[in-house]
Amino acid sequence: MSVKPSDAITIDFTTQDASTGAATDADSLPTGKLVVNGTDNAATVTVTNKETGVYKAAVTLPAELSAGDEVQIRIAATVSTIAGKAVIWTDQVDTKIVSELQDIAAGALMGLANDAITSAKFDESSAYPLKSADTGATQVARVGADGDTLETLSDQVDSVAVPGSEMGLANDAITLAKYDETTAFALQSVDTGATQVARTGADSDTLETLSDQIDGISLTGSYDVDLQLYKTATTTPIPDVIISVKNANQSLLLGVLTTDSLGQASMSRDAGTYKLLCQKSGFTFTSPETLTVTSGSVSQTIYGTEWTAPTAPTVYTCIVYGWVKDVDNTGLLAKTVSAKLHQTPAYYSGVGYSAIQSASDTTDATGYFELTLTRSRYMTTTTGDAGRYTLTIGEAKLIWVIEVPDAASAKFDDIRV
Repeated sequence: MSVKPSDAITIDFTTQDASTGAATDADSLPTGKLVVNGTDNAATVTVTNKETGVYKAAVTLPAELSAGDEVQIRIAATVSTIAGKAVIWTDQVDTKIVSELQDIAAGALMGLANDAITSAKFDESSAYPLKSADTGATQVARVGADGDTLETLSDQVDSVAVPGSEMGLANDAITLAKYDETTAFALQSVDTGATQVARTGADSDTLETLSDQIDGISLTGSYDVDLQLYKTATTTPIPDVIISVKNANQSLLLGVLTTDSLGQASMSRDAGTYKLLCQKSGFTFTSPETLTVTSGSVSQTIYGTEWTAPTAPTVYTCIVYGWVKDVDNTGLLAKTVSAKLHQTPAYYSGVGYSAIQSASDTTDATGYFELTLTRSRYMTTTTGDAGRYTLTIGEAKLIWVIEVPDAASAKFDDIRV
């Protein structure tokens, strides 16, 4: 779903007694704030009490919003003297939404002006106009020099092909070998990598189980927590950092925060120990950070190290880099990452340089790896395609095909085919 600038948004939310869970009115009328791309907006959020423990938040989105902007409504409320904050609504702005598309009634006809279809309207890389004289890709069957037509041909083949007949397919005809696994994959009883799909877990958990667990996610509690993210050894804030908040053993995701333009993010938590996993492209963070809440408000500073991409040793090569991490965003140490030419032989089209056939590296403590490979544009295969590599990660044999760009370096995530 998406929303448009100037849309009127109305969202219900509830307040409960912290000890009984019963619906209870806040000590005073809750307040709301519109947040745009992680920054508080001046638009007025009107909060109305509908019934005991039930409120309505209403706001009109600013007209100056742009497509792709992320908008949120954050509510602050105090119930039985306990203050809390939470984001109750998140969506993305678009200038056109599906509901505005015109429906075409079944059987309706589309009008077309006379002489509207001209030769120039056809994109002849894929479609062609029928002309009085044509050759090559646009050539069609016409009446022959001896007067034969398609009807004549049809009469000649009537004894061979029966009109309306269907082609049969033998049982078990579609086997694994029939799939071209550069573009399509068969669903198998056991699969990994690009063919891996969601299945019932060893503990019988399903996607429905996961959905039910996610429904309970909330970042509310008894004590306010303020987080400040700076670049290492500076007081320069880091905006747009995604912070996943988990319980102490990282078995449950409690919520997700995003730092604002000042590198700040806030939430409310009960007393306890929590793990914070920070992510932003171009930065590395201690993963996970430990947050301890005892009593009263908590402020914690987290530092991130800005990372600079490597530079290839020659103009013919590119360093492909990336990180191998687990589901908790923790780097995996000593994992082998290797690459070899996807199709051989691949011919090198440069001067005085041989194409790199294969390369490998082992991840460091952060899961980082680098591979020096020949840029694809300097290689061609026997089929005339640009040279590509097959990249394999770890014992799990996770496999991707990559095309190496004409650049000094490239992030693996950005060049998968």
